[in-house]
Amino acid sequence: MNSAPTFDRVYTRIRSRILTGWWRPSARIDLTLLADDLNASITPIRDALYRLVGERLVVLGVSEGFAVPSLTEPDLHDRYRWNEMLILLALGSLTKSPLGLPVFLLEPENLETHPARLFQEIAKRAGQSELVAAVNIVSDRLAYARIVELKLGIATLGETTDLLQALDDGAPGVRRAAITRYHRRRLQQCGRIVNAIHRDPRHDYM
Repeated sequence: MNSAPTFDRVYTRIRSRILTGWWRPSARIDLTLLADDLNASITPIRDALYRLVGERLVVLGVSEGFAVPSLTEPDLHDRYRWNEMLILLALGSLTKSPLGLPVFLLEPENLETHPARLFQEIAKRAGQSELVAAVNIVSDRLAYARIVELKLGIATLGETTDLLQALDDGAPGVRRAAITRYHRRRLQQCGRIVNAIHRDPRHDYM
């Protein structure tokens, strides 16, 4: 039986690699190479990958092989739209009072993780556990795209400031418009983001 520390270490490392774009979309995950790299046996590697399949961060391929999910422009478009729908749903159940969102989100070093943390905070305040779980899943599946947004200049500190101010305004219409505007900007750039992900030069050396 796998020891919990080994499984946790392996799972955390593999998950982090997926969220930061270590593998190219659709890339096959070689269990033997991964086991050597992480200094672990095949069993905890396989167990961690099965868990990640359940989180939709890994897919089962032919002969139960593991791979990174594919990513096309329609795929990314659907993820952004789903995230928008979930956040608008969460906002619909909140009161008109200011949200009092944490100001640390405005710090430059938090921009990479800002969207996930912001949207998770909004979902939590809606008080619906299933909504929180759905937002967490789509946040993970958008994680590397959001890193690329920063590299391409699509996500900026100014945009973050405007979004937080609009969400804290208290008026439902202002909040909804801000979320729609945020996602529209990304929906228009899906092709550019996907191309940048597939062209990532790191993939040529992995």
